[in-house]
Amino acid sequence: MLRDFLLNLRFLMSLIIELYEVIERCDSIDSGRINRVRIKNNEVLTMLETIEEIKISVQLNDEKGKNDLAIIIRNYCLHKLEEVKILFRNYLQINIEKSPLKKEFTCLIKSIKKSASNFYKSELRDKRKIPLDYLKITTLFAQGLIHSEKSKTKTGKKIFFNEIEFNSILELRKHLEENTLKDVNFRQYLEDTLNESEGKKDLYYNKAIYSKTYDYCLNNNIKMTDYFKSKYDKFNN
Repeated sequence: MLRDFLLNLRFLMSLIIELYEVIERCDSIDSGRINRVRIKNNEVLTMLETIEEIKISVQLNDEKGKNDLAIIIRNYCLHKLEEVKILFRNYLQINIEKSPLKKEFTCLIKSIKKSASNFYKSELRDKRKIPLDYLKITTLFAQGLIHSEKSKTKTGKKIFFNEIEFNSILELRKHLEENTLKDVNFRQYLEDTLNESEGKKDLYYNKAIYSKTYDYCLNNNIKMTDYFKSKYDKFNN
């Protein structure tokens, strides 16, 4: 089923490219060209409906009590759909979120997300709960609010939070303790991740922490950076 899903995703990408090519050539009110646009658009919509059939596999596993497998399939498919949007945006300058296809993509993602119904109900309950402490810091990394860059003028890194530059991890830590993350035990997660220590609290090294953060962002509609999402395959291949 997943193999068919991936093949259909490739077909979908090809159809979207063909649709945009037809639209670009449609520079005049010509009934023949307009008809070709409609045909290509219908092919894209049909393929989106075919892709949605993956939810049948998720539902079957969910109903059989194989919740872990259902969640793995569901999250893998959601990740691949996000990956398609990233590829179009970064390499073809086609932003699905700002295109006429946004509504169809949104409906498809919601449909797959709800397909593991037992788990989805528990997710809705969990949204009312206070998240694990470390998620309060790791979601800041996921959104790109905390990040580092190599310094062009000196050795070491430049560290940022909300586009404010800090001279050291210690300086950032004190700022977070005093302002954003009061009464949260986040120090080791911050230091291990920014130092790329590959320690047990390094977000990009610890699969359990990364997966929890990824799932939490996905299920709470928290926008993740392309860089953060790109690490998904590292942990799941």
